[in-house]
Amino acid sequence: MIVGSWPAMALVLAVLIALFMAVNHFRQRLKLQPEISRKMLHIGMGPIILAFPWLFASAWPVLALCACVLVTLSILRSRLAVGVFADWGHSLNDIQRSSWGDFCYPLATAILFVAADQEPLLFVIPMLLLIIADAAAALIGQSYGMHAYQTLDGTKTIEGSFAFFQFAFLSVLLPLILFTEVGRRETVLIALMLGLLVTLFEAVAWRGLDNLFVPLGGYLLLKIYLALDMSQLFARALVLCTLLAVIFFLRRRTTLNDSGVIGSVLAGYVSWAIGGWHWLLPPVITLCFYSLIVPRPRNRQGRHSDVQSVFYVTAPGLFWLFLGHTLNKPFLVLPYTIAYGLQLSMSSVARRRFLGNPALIAVVGNSALEGWLLMLIPVLLLQEATSATLWALLPINGLVAWFFACSQAPRPDYPMDMPRLRVQTWIALAISIICWFLLDVWQKSWNAY
Repeated sequence: MIVGSWPAMALVLAVLIALFMAVNHFRQRLKLQPEISRKMLHIGMGPIILAFPWLFASAWPVLALCACVLVTLSILRSRLAVGVFADWGHSLNDIQRSSWGDFCYPLATAILFVAADQEPLLFVIPMLLLIIADAAAALIGQSYGMHAYQTLDGTKTIEGSFAFFQFAFLSVLLPLILFTEVGRRETVLIALMLGLLVTLFEAVAWRGLDNLFVPLGGYLLLKIYLALDMSQLFARALVLCTLLAVIFFLRRRTTLNDSGVIGSVLAGYVSWAIGGWHWLLPPVITLCFYSLIVPRPRNRQGRHSDVQSVFYVTAPGLFWLFLGHTLNKPFLVLPYTIAYGLQLSMSSVARRRFLGNPALIAVVGNSALEGWLLMLIPVLLLQEATSATLWALLPINGLVAWFFACSQAPRPDYPMDMPRLRVQTWIALAISIICWFLLDVWQKSWNAY
Protein backbone atom coordinates (compact mmCIF):
# COMPACT_ATOMS: atom_id res chain seq x y z
CA MET A 1 0.00 0.00 0.00
CA ILE A 2 1.49 3.31 -1.12
CA VAL A 3 -0.67 5.71 0.93
CA GLY A 4 -3.00 5.46 3.91
CA SER A 5 -6.60 4.29 3.57
CA TRP A 6 -8.23 7.70 3.97
CA PRO A 7 -6.02 9.54 1.43
CA ALA A 8 -6.49 6.64 -1.00
CA MET A 9 -10.28 6.79 -0.57
CA ALA A 10 -10.22 10.55 -1.17
CA LEU A 11 -8.14 9.97 -4.32
CA VAL A 12 -10.62 7.40 -5.65
CA LEU A 13 -13.62 9.66 -4.98
CA ALA A 14 -11.88 12.60 -6.68
CA VAL A 15 -11.14 10.49 -9.76
CA LEU A 16 -14.75 9.26 -9.94
CA ILE A 17 -16.16 12.80 -9.66
CA ALA A 18 -13.78 14.05 -12.35
CA LEU A 19 -14.74 11.12 -14.57
CA PHE A 20 -18.47 11.80 -14.24
CA MET A 21 -17.89 15.47 -15.10
CA ALA A 22 -15.76 14.62 -18.14
CA VAL A 23 -18.19 12.01 -19.51
CA ASN A 24 -21.15 14.32 -19.00
CA HIS A 25 -19.29 17.12 -20.81
CA PHE A 26 -18.48 14.92 -23.81
CA ARG A 27 -22.01 13.47 -23.86
CA GLN A 28 -23.51 16.94 -24.20
CA ARG A 29 -20.86 18.35 -26.52
CA LEU A 30 -20.60 15.39 -28.92
CA LYS A 31 -24.22 14.16 -28.58
CA LEU A 32 -23.02 10.71 -27.59
CA GLN A 33 -25.42 7.79 -27.51
CA PRO A 34 -26.37 6.75 -23.95
CA GLU A 35 -24.77 3.31 -24.28
CA ILE A 36 -21.47 4.88 -25.30
CA SER A 37 -21.43 7.27 -22.34
CA ARG A 38 -22.17 4.35 -19.98
CA LYS A 39 -19.28 2.31 -21.36
CA MET A 40 -16.98 5.35 -21.18
CA LEU A 41 -17.74 5.48 -17.46
CA HIS A 42 -17.09 1.75 -17.08
CA ILE A 43 -13.78 1.91 -18.90
CA GLY A 44 -12.74 5.14 -17.20
CA MET A 45 -13.27 3.67 -13.74
CA GLY A 46 -11.19 0.65 -14.72
CA PRO A 47 -7.63 1.84 -13.94
CA ILE A 48 -8.47 3.13 -10.47
CA ILE A 49 -10.44 -0.03 -9.62
CA LEU A 50 -7.63 -2.30 -10.85
CA ALA A 51 -5.31 -0.46 -8.46
CA PHE A 52 -7.38 -1.39 -5.39
CA PRO A 53 -5.16 -4.34 -4.31
CA TRP A 54 -2.21 -1.95 -4.13
CA LEU A 55 -4.10 1.01 -2.66
CA PHE A 56 -5.90 -0.80 0.15
CA ALA A 57 -4.53 -3.37 2.59
CA SER A 58 -7.95 -4.25 4.01
CA ALA A 59 -11.47 -4.63 2.68
CA TRP A 60 -13.30 -1.94 4.66
CA PRO A 61 -12.24 1.05 2.50
CA VAL A 62 -13.37 -0.76 -0.66
CA LEU A 63 -16.68 -1.72 0.95
CA ALA A 64 -17.19 1.87 2.12
CA LEU A 65 -16.42 3.27 -1.34
CA CYS A 66 -18.76 0.80 -3.06
CA ALA A 67 -21.50 1.63 -0.56
CA CYS A 68 -21.07 5.35 -1.29
CA VAL A 69 -21.28 4.68 -5.03
CA LEU A 70 -24.45 2.58 -4.61
CA VAL A 71 -26.10 5.34 -2.57
CA THR A 72 -25.09 7.93 -5.18
CA LEU A 73 -26.45 5.79 -8.02
CA SER A 74 -29.74 5.41 -6.16
CA ILE A 75 -30.01 9.19 -5.84
CA LEU A 76 -29.17 9.68 -9.53
CA ARG A 77 -32.04 7.35 -10.44
CA SER A 78 -34.51 9.15 -8.18
CA ARG A 79 -36.33 12.44 -8.43
CA LEU A 80 -33.92 13.88 -5.89
CA ALA A 81 -31.34 14.34 -8.65
CA VAL A 82 -31.37 17.96 -9.79
CA GLY A 83 -28.94 20.22 -11.59
CA VAL A 84 -25.58 18.65 -12.34
CA PHE A 85 -26.65 15.41 -10.62
CA ALA A 86 -29.55 15.08 -13.04
CA ASP A 87 -27.08 15.45 -15.92
CA TRP A 88 -24.92 12.71 -14.41
CA GLY A 89 -27.99 10.52 -14.15
CA HIS A 90 -28.69 10.98 -17.87
CA SER A 91 -25.21 9.65 -18.64
CA LEU A 92 -26.14 6.41 -16.90
CA ASN A 93 -29.85 5.91 -17.30
CA ASP A 94 -30.91 7.23 -20.72
CA ILE A 95 -30.96 3.83 -22.38
CA GLN A 96 -33.83 2.02 -24.06
CA ARG A 97 -33.94 -0.92 -21.62
CA SER A 98 -34.31 -1.60 -17.94
CA SER A 99 -30.87 -2.24 -16.46
CA TRP A 100 -29.33 -2.79 -13.05
CA GLY A 101 -25.83 -2.92 -14.48
CA ASP A 102 -24.67 0.31 -12.83
CA PHE A 103 -25.57 -1.15 -9.41
CA CYS A 104 -24.01 -4.54 -10.20
CA TYR A 105 -20.67 -2.92 -11.10
CA PRO A 106 -19.74 -1.66 -7.58
CA LEU A 107 -21.41 -4.68 -5.98
CA ALA A 108 -19.23 -7.06 -8.00
CA THR A 109 -16.16 -4.97 -7.15
CA ALA A 110 -16.83 -5.25 -3.42
CA ILE A 111 -17.56 -9.00 -3.52
CA LEU A 112 -14.47 -9.71 -5.63
CA PHE A 113 -12.13 -7.72 -3.41
CA VAL A 114 -13.28 -9.64 -0.35
CA ALA A 115 -13.22 -13.01 -2.13
CA ALA A 116 -9.75 -12.47 -3.66
CA ASP A 117 -8.31 -12.03 -0.15
CA GLN A 118 -5.33 -9.88 -1.18
CA GLU A 119 -4.42 -12.06 -4.18
CA PRO A 120 -4.19 -9.38 -6.91
CA LEU A 121 -4.61 -11.62 -9.94
CA LEU A 122 -7.82 -13.17 -8.59
CA PHE A 123 -9.20 -9.64 -8.42
CA VAL A 124 -7.62 -8.06 -11.48
CA ILE A 125 -8.42 -10.73 -14.10
CA PRO A 126 -12.18 -10.95 -13.36
CA MET A 127 -12.39 -7.16 -13.26
CA LEU A 128 -10.61 -6.95 -16.63
CA LEU A 129 -13.37 -9.17 -18.05
CA LEU A 130 -15.92 -6.61 -16.90
CA ILE A 131 -13.98 -3.44 -17.67
CA ILE A 132 -12.59 -4.31 -21.10
CA ALA A 133 -14.41 -7.30 -22.61
CA ASP A 134 -17.93 -6.23 -21.64
CA ALA A 135 -17.42 -2.68 -22.90
CA ALA A 136 -15.87 -3.89 -26.17
CA ALA A 137 -18.78 -6.27 -26.77
CA ALA A 138 -21.35 -3.51 -26.30
CA LEU A 139 -19.58 -0.95 -28.48
CA ILE A 140 -18.63 -3.32 -31.32
CA GLY A 141 -22.00 -5.08 -31.28
CA GLN A 142 -23.84 -1.77 -31.46
CA SER A 143 -21.64 -0.36 -34.22
CA TYR A 144 -20.92 -3.40 -36.38
CA GLY A 145 -23.37 -6.10 -35.31
CA MET A 146 -25.16 -7.71 -38.26
CA HIS A 147 -26.17 -11.17 -36.99
CA ALA A 148 -28.57 -10.99 -34.05
CA TYR A 149 -29.75 -13.66 -31.60
CA GLN A 150 -32.56 -13.50 -29.06
CA THR A 151 -32.06 -12.71 -25.36
CA LEU A 152 -34.36 -11.65 -22.54
CA ASP A 153 -33.46 -8.01 -23.18
CA GLY A 154 -34.23 -8.25 -26.89
CA THR A 155 -31.27 -9.09 -29.12
CA LYS A 156 -27.51 -9.25 -28.98
CA THR A 157 -25.16 -9.81 -31.89
CA ILE A 158 -22.72 -12.56 -32.76
CA GLU A 159 -20.15 -9.88 -33.61
CA GLY A 160 -20.45 -8.36 -30.15
CA SER A 161 -20.17 -11.76 -28.45
CA PHE A 162 -17.14 -12.66 -30.55
CA ALA A 163 -15.50 -9.37 -29.57
CA PHE A 164 -16.25 -10.19 -25.93
CA PHE A 165 -14.58 -13.60 -26.32
CA GLN A 166 -11.47 -12.11 -27.94
CA PHE A 167 -10.94 -9.47 -25.26
CA ALA A 168 -11.80 -11.95 -22.48
CA PHE A 169 -9.23 -14.38 -23.85
CA LEU A 170 -6.53 -11.70 -23.83
CA SER A 171 -7.60 -10.43 -20.39
CA VAL A 172 -6.87 -13.88 -18.99
CA LEU A 173 -3.91 -14.87 -21.16
CA LEU A 174 -1.67 -11.84 -20.74
CA PRO A 175 -1.77 -11.53 -16.91
CA LEU A 176 -1.20 -15.28 -16.48
CA ILE A 177 1.78 -15.26 -18.87
CA LEU A 178 3.34 -12.12 -17.42
CA PHE A 179 2.75 -12.56 -13.70
CA THR A 180 2.46 -16.30 -12.98
CA GLU A 181 4.48 -19.47 -13.48
CA VAL A 182 1.60 -21.39 -15.04
CA GLY A 183 2.75 -23.35 -18.11
CA ARG A 184 2.14 -21.88 -21.54
CA ARG A 185 -0.15 -24.69 -22.71
CA GLU A 186 -2.16 -24.58 -19.49
CA THR A 187 -2.40 -20.80 -19.76
CA VAL A 188 -3.78 -20.92 -23.30
CA LEU A 189 -6.33 -23.61 -22.39
CA ILE A 190 -7.45 -21.72 -19.28
CA ALA A 191 -7.82 -18.52 -21.29
CA LEU A 192 -9.82 -20.28 -24.02
CA MET A 193 -12.23 -22.02 -21.64
CA LEU A 194 -12.63 -19.06 -19.33
CA GLY A 195 -13.14 -16.71 -22.28
CA LEU A 196 -15.80 -18.98 -23.79
CA LEU A 197 -17.68 -19.54 -20.53
CA VAL A 198 -17.83 -15.89 -19.48
CA THR A 199 -18.94 -15.07 -23.03
CA LEU A 200 -21.85 -17.44 -22.47
CA PHE A 201 -22.54 -15.79 -19.09
CA GLU A 202 -22.65 -12.41 -20.81
CA ALA A 203 -24.88 -13.71 -23.58
CA VAL A 204 -27.63 -15.00 -21.26
CA ALA A 205 -27.54 -12.24 -18.63
CA TRP A 206 -30.44 -9.81 -18.54
CA ARG A 207 -31.04 -6.31 -17.19
CA GLY A 208 -27.35 -5.62 -16.74
CA LEU A 209 -26.74 -8.66 -14.53
CA ASP A 210 -23.76 -9.54 -16.73
CA ASN A 211 -21.90 -6.92 -14.65
CA LEU A 212 -22.32 -9.37 -11.77
CA PHE A 213 -22.28 -12.76 -13.53
CA VAL A 214 -19.16 -12.13 -15.61
CA PRO A 215 -16.67 -11.10 -12.87
CA LEU A 216 -17.97 -13.49 -10.21
CA GLY A 217 -18.21 -16.40 -12.66
CA GLY A 218 -14.75 -15.53 -13.96
CA TYR A 219 -13.36 -15.53 -10.41
CA LEU A 220 -14.82 -18.94 -9.53
CA LEU A 221 -13.65 -20.54 -12.78
CA LEU A 222 -10.19 -19.00 -12.56
CA LYS A 223 -9.71 -20.24 -9.00
CA ILE A 224 -10.74 -23.77 -10.04
CA TYR A 225 -8.65 -23.87 -13.21
CA LEU A 226 -5.43 -22.62 -11.61
CA ALA A 227 -5.45 -25.69 -9.35
CA LEU A 228 -5.69 -28.18 -12.25
CA ASP A 229 -3.03 -29.85 -14.37
CA MET A 230 -3.05 -30.16 -18.15
CA SER A 231 -4.94 -33.47 -18.29
CA GLN A 232 -7.69 -32.16 -16.00
CA LEU A 233 -8.00 -28.95 -17.98
CA PHE A 234 -8.23 -30.91 -21.23
CA ALA A 235 -11.00 -33.09 -19.76
CA ARG A 236 -13.00 -29.98 -18.88
CA ALA A 237 -12.48 -28.55 -22.35
CA LEU A 238 -13.69 -31.83 -23.89
CA VAL A 239 -16.83 -31.89 -21.71
CA LEU A 240 -17.60 -28.26 -22.56
CA CYS A 241 -17.28 -28.89 -26.31
CA THR A 242 -19.40 -32.06 -26.05
CA LEU A 243 -22.15 -30.23 -24.16
CA LEU A 244 -22.18 -27.47 -26.74
CA ALA A 245 -22.49 -29.98 -29.58
CA VAL A 246 -25.20 -32.11 -27.92
CA ILE A 247 -27.36 -29.22 -26.76
CA PHE A 248 -27.17 -27.34 -30.04
CA PHE A 249 -28.16 -30.57 -31.80
CA LEU A 250 -31.15 -31.05 -29.48
CA ARG A 251 -32.15 -27.41 -29.83
CA ARG A 252 -34.18 -28.15 -32.95
CA ARG A 253 -36.26 -30.65 -30.99
CA THR A 254 -37.19 -28.35 -28.10
CA THR A 255 -38.83 -25.02 -27.40
CA LEU A 256 -35.49 -23.57 -26.26
CA ASN A 257 -34.55 -20.29 -27.87
CA ASP A 258 -30.98 -19.00 -28.13
CA SER A 259 -30.64 -17.86 -24.52
CA GLY A 260 -32.26 -21.10 -23.33
CA VAL A 261 -29.71 -23.17 -25.25
CA ILE A 262 -26.80 -21.22 -23.77
CA GLY A 263 -28.31 -21.47 -20.28
CA SER A 264 -28.59 -25.25 -20.67
CA VAL A 265 -24.91 -25.48 -21.62
CA LEU A 266 -23.90 -23.47 -18.57
CA ALA A 267 -26.14 -25.47 -16.21
CA GLY A 268 -24.72 -28.77 -17.44
CA TYR A 269 -21.12 -27.61 -17.35
CA VAL A 270 -21.39 -26.07 -13.88
CA SER A 271 -23.00 -29.28 -12.59
CA TRP A 272 -20.14 -31.38 -13.92
CA ALA A 273 -17.32 -28.98 -13.04
CA ILE A 274 -18.43 -28.70 -9.42
CA GLY A 275 -19.94 -32.12 -8.77
CA GLY A 276 -18.66 -34.65 -11.31
CA TRP A 277 -20.21 -37.22 -13.66
CA HIS A 278 -23.05 -38.26 -11.32
CA TRP A 279 -24.16 -34.65 -11.12
CA LEU A 280 -24.05 -34.15 -14.89
CA LEU A 281 -26.42 -37.01 -15.76
CA PRO A 282 -29.72 -35.60 -14.34
CA PRO A 283 -29.67 -32.27 -16.25
CA VAL A 284 -28.56 -33.99 -19.47
CA ILE A 285 -31.24 -36.69 -19.13
CA THR A 286 -33.81 -33.99 -18.33
CA LEU A 287 -32.96 -32.16 -21.55
CA CYS A 288 -33.11 -35.36 -23.62
CA PHE A 289 -36.47 -36.41 -22.13
CA TYR A 290 -37.75 -32.87 -22.45
CA SER A 291 -37.01 -32.90 -26.17
CA LEU A 292 -39.19 -36.02 -26.46
CA ILE A 293 -42.18 -35.10 -24.27
CA VAL A 294 -42.57 -31.41 -25.13
CA PRO A 295 -44.28 -30.68 -28.47
CA ARG A 296 -41.76 -29.62 -31.05
CA PRO A 297 -42.20 -26.02 -32.28
CA ARG A 298 -43.08 -25.65 -35.94
CA ASN A 299 -40.96 -22.53 -36.35
CA ARG A 300 -38.52 -20.27 -34.52
CA GLN A 301 -41.40 -18.11 -33.29
CA GLY A 302 -42.55 -21.12 -31.27
CA ARG A 303 -39.28 -21.25 -29.32
CA HIS A 304 -40.22 -19.43 -26.16
CA SER A 305 -38.32 -21.29 -23.42
CA ASP A 306 -35.55 -18.87 -22.49
CA VAL A 307 -32.84 -18.75 -19.87
CA GLN A 308 -35.39 -17.92 -17.18
CA SER A 309 -37.18 -21.19 -17.91
CA VAL A 310 -33.86 -23.03 -17.67
CA PHE A 311 -33.12 -21.29 -14.38
CA TYR A 312 -36.43 -22.32 -12.82
CA VAL A 313 -36.00 -25.94 -13.92
CA THR A 314 -32.41 -26.18 -12.66
CA ALA A 315 -32.67 -24.03 -9.49
CA PRO A 316 -33.60 -26.86 -7.04
CA GLY A 317 -30.81 -29.01 -8.44
CA LEU A 318 -28.29 -26.19 -8.19
CA PHE A 319 -29.29 -25.74 -4.55
CA TRP A 320 -28.36 -29.37 -3.83
CA LEU A 321 -25.23 -29.11 -5.97
CA PHE A 322 -23.77 -26.18 -4.05
CA LEU A 323 -24.89 -27.62 -0.70
CA GLY A 324 -23.22 -30.94 -1.47
CA HIS A 325 -20.04 -29.19 -2.63
CA THR A 326 -19.94 -26.84 0.37
CA LEU A 327 -20.60 -29.57 2.96
CA ASN A 328 -18.53 -32.17 1.07
CA LYS A 329 -21.47 -34.60 1.00
CA PRO A 330 -21.49 -36.33 -2.41
CA PHE A 331 -24.56 -38.42 -1.50
CA LEU A 332 -26.67 -35.25 -1.81
CA VAL A 333 -26.72 -36.18 -5.50
CA LEU A 334 -29.77 -38.30 -4.55
CA PRO A 335 -32.10 -35.36 -3.66
CA TYR A 336 -30.45 -33.49 -6.55
CA THR A 337 -31.64 -36.25 -8.91
CA ILE A 338 -35.07 -36.36 -7.26
CA ALA A 339 -35.50 -32.62 -7.85
CA TYR A 340 -34.81 -33.02 -11.57
CA GLY A 341 -37.14 -36.01 -11.81
CA LEU A 342 -39.96 -34.08 -10.16
CA GLN A 343 -39.39 -31.15 -12.49
CA LEU A 344 -39.67 -33.44 -15.50
CA SER A 345 -42.87 -35.04 -14.16
CA MET A 346 -44.50 -31.64 -13.62
CA SER A 347 -43.37 -30.37 -17.03
CA SER A 348 -44.93 -33.46 -18.56
CA VAL A 349 -48.17 -32.79 -16.66
CA ALA A 350 -48.24 -29.19 -17.87
CA ARG A 351 -47.61 -30.33 -21.44
CA ARG A 352 -50.50 -32.80 -21.34
CA ARG A 353 -52.82 -30.27 -19.75
CA PHE A 354 -51.73 -27.77 -22.39
CA LEU A 355 -52.82 -30.26 -25.05
CA GLY A 356 -56.18 -30.57 -23.30
CA ASN A 357 -55.80 -34.22 -22.28
CA PRO A 358 -58.91 -34.89 -20.15
CA ALA A 359 -57.86 -38.29 -18.72
CA LEU A 360 -56.36 -37.43 -15.31
CA ILE A 361 -55.18 -40.97 -14.66
CA ALA A 362 -53.28 -41.09 -17.95
CA VAL A 363 -51.77 -37.67 -17.33
CA VAL A 364 -50.58 -38.63 -13.83
CA GLY A 365 -49.39 -42.12 -14.76
CA ASN A 366 -47.37 -41.17 -17.82
CA SER A 367 -45.89 -38.06 -16.23
CA ALA A 368 -44.88 -39.85 -13.02
CA LEU A 369 -43.28 -42.65 -15.03
CA GLU A 370 -41.26 -40.23 -17.13
CA GLY A 371 -39.91 -38.44 -14.05
CA TRP A 372 -39.11 -41.76 -12.36
CA LEU A 373 -37.24 -43.04 -15.42
CA LEU A 374 -35.02 -39.96 -15.27
CA MET A 375 -34.04 -40.94 -11.73
CA LEU A 376 -33.38 -44.57 -12.67
CA ILE A 377 -29.85 -44.39 -14.12
CA PRO A 378 -28.30 -41.86 -11.69
CA VAL A 379 -29.76 -43.61 -8.64
CA LEU A 380 -28.59 -47.04 -9.80
CA LEU A 381 -25.07 -45.65 -10.11
CA LEU A 382 -25.07 -44.63 -6.44
CA GLN A 383 -23.50 -47.39 -4.40
CA GLU A 384 -25.31 -46.26 -1.25
CA ALA A 385 -28.75 -46.26 -2.90
CA THR A 386 -30.86 -49.41 -2.57
CA SER A 387 -33.53 -50.84 -4.85
CA ALA A 388 -36.08 -50.04 -2.14
CA THR A 389 -35.07 -46.37 -2.43
CA LEU A 390 -35.60 -46.48 -6.18
CA TRP A 391 -39.05 -48.08 -5.96
CA ALA A 392 -40.09 -45.66 -3.21
CA LEU A 393 -39.52 -42.77 -5.61
CA LEU A 394 -42.23 -43.96 -8.03
CA PRO A 395 -45.24 -43.34 -5.73
CA ILE A 396 -43.67 -40.04 -4.67
CA ASN A 397 -43.57 -38.96 -8.31
CA GLY A 398 -47.14 -40.15 -8.68
CA LEU A 399 -48.39 -38.08 -5.75
CA VAL A 400 -46.59 -34.95 -6.95
CA ALA A 401 -47.85 -35.45 -10.52
CA TRP A 402 -51.42 -35.97 -9.25
CA PHE A 403 -51.31 -32.84 -7.08
CA PHE A 404 -49.84 -30.79 -9.90
CA ALA A 405 -52.28 -32.16 -12.48
CA CYS A 406 -55.25 -31.18 -10.29
CA SER A 407 -53.92 -27.61 -10.17
CA GLN A 408 -53.26 -27.31 -13.92
CA ALA A 409 -56.26 -26.49 -16.07
CA PRO A 410 -55.78 -26.60 -19.86
CA ARG A 411 -54.17 -23.32 -20.89
CA PRO A 412 -52.88 -21.75 -24.12
CA ASP A 413 -49.55 -20.31 -22.96
CA TYR A 414 -47.29 -23.34 -22.49
CA PRO A 415 -44.31 -23.06 -22.13
CA MET A 416 -44.27 -19.29 -21.37
CA ASP A 417 -46.13 -19.78 -18.09
CA MET A 418 -43.65 -18.33 -15.59
CA PRO A 419 -46.00 -18.58 -12.57
CA ARG A 420 -46.29 -22.32 -13.27
CA LEU A 421 -42.53 -22.67 -13.45
CA ARG A 422 -42.12 -20.87 -10.13
CA VAL A 423 -44.62 -23.24 -8.53
CA GLN A 424 -42.77 -26.21 -10.03
CA THR A 425 -39.49 -24.95 -8.64
CA TRP A 426 -40.75 -24.58 -5.08
CA ILE A 427 -42.56 -27.94 -5.17
CA ALA A 428 -39.47 -29.74 -6.50
CA LEU A 429 -37.26 -28.13 -3.86
CA ALA A 430 -39.67 -28.80 -0.97
CA ILE A 431 -40.40 -32.43 -1.94
CA SER A 432 -36.70 -33.20 -2.55
CA ILE A 433 -35.89 -31.86 0.94
CA ILE A 434 -38.66 -33.99 2.49
CA CYS A 435 -37.52 -37.06 0.53
CA TRP A 436 -33.93 -36.56 1.64
CA PHE A 437 -35.00 -36.25 5.27
CA LEU A 438 -37.18 -39.37 5.10
CA LEU A 439 -34.59 -41.42 3.22
CA ASP A 440 -31.87 -40.31 5.63
CA VAL A 441 -33.97 -41.35 8.64
CA TRP A 442 -34.88 -44.61 6.89
CA GLN A 443 -31.23 -45.39 6.10
CA LYS A 444 -30.11 -44.69 9.67
CA SER A 445 -32.91 -46.86 11.06
CA TRP A 446 -32.02 -49.67 8.64
CA ASN A 447 -28.35 -49.51 9.58
CA ALA A 448 -29.23 -49.53 13.29
CA TYR A 449 -31.47 -52.56 12.76
